[in-house]
Amino acid sequence: MVNFLLKQGMAISKFIESSNDNSALWSTLGFLENCGESSSQSLPAEKSFYEKYERCQSFEEQLNNDLEMEQEDVQTTMLPYDDDPLSAENLWHDNVKHFCRRMQFANKISPPVAPSKLTSGNVSHIHGLSCDTNYTLYIIAVDSLRNYHFAEALGVDIKNKKDMTAVVILDSKHESQYVLSEEYSAKSVRDFIYNFTQKKLKRTLRSYVDDAKHTHYFGSLGKTEPDGKNESAVHIIDLTTQTFREVVRTPGTVTLVALCGGGCRALVSLALVHATRVLRACGVRVQAAR
Repeated sequence: MVNFLLKQGMAISKFIESSNDNSALWSTLGFLENCGESSSQSLPAEKSFYEKYERCQSFEEQLNNDLEMEQEDVQTTMLPYDDDPLSAENLWHDNVKHFCRRMQFANKISPPVAPSKLTSGNVSHIHGLSCDTNYTLYIIAVDSLRNYHFAEALGVDIKNKKDMTAVVILDSKHESQYVLSEEYSAKSVRDFIYNFTQKKLKRTLRSYVDDAKHTHYFGSLGKTEPDGKNESAVHIIDLTTQTFREVVRTPGTVTLVALCGGGCRALVSLALVHATRVLRACGVRVQAAR
């Protein structure tokens, strides 16, 4: 049947040109129309399929409308996306705003510090020093505004330094420290590191260190205890070369001196405090130092 229709369809154009009788043409077209009617009548399953498909489409649209109406009527405690302060988007924006506020506050206290550019000249090169000298130097940057007490514990008056910036090298092997005496710059830091590896630096001695206002007492005024002493509190004096002999030779007083070498200073200080309180409970006059 298919081959017959294809042959008839391909021959229609030739038939129209060669035939002068239109009745034959219309009879052929009528035959094709009858074939189409007969084929549509012989496939009742397709009609039922499309009828069911249209019914499903209308039912699905009605179901979606019902779901939208139900969702609009449901009450929930969830805040809208824009009004929810704990949403992921709003939390991210709050974090950015908090960071900006901190940066503005820091700029009001002190402008940002950046080392000056290196000028062409005598510049120390520190590349490859670890292999040449067998030294390993760990560099740690500490916020001098929030953690100034670390510098005060090392005897560095950080608040009187330019831009509150100081460079300190701690040599745990030889139990010594070195403080950069020059102004902080890219060249001075490189020279400082290079001279340390070449053992050309003089270690910093705490011959005289001003007392920190809130964190450390060094006995710089010649007193063994700070003003406003609380009898129940234990004050630990951080010894310097100036106050060492005076503290350890205090008459009528037992002086406990703790050596904070490579161990944890916090644990050593805690043990020193407990020992001082035990001796005081026994009626012994004691002072603690490190």
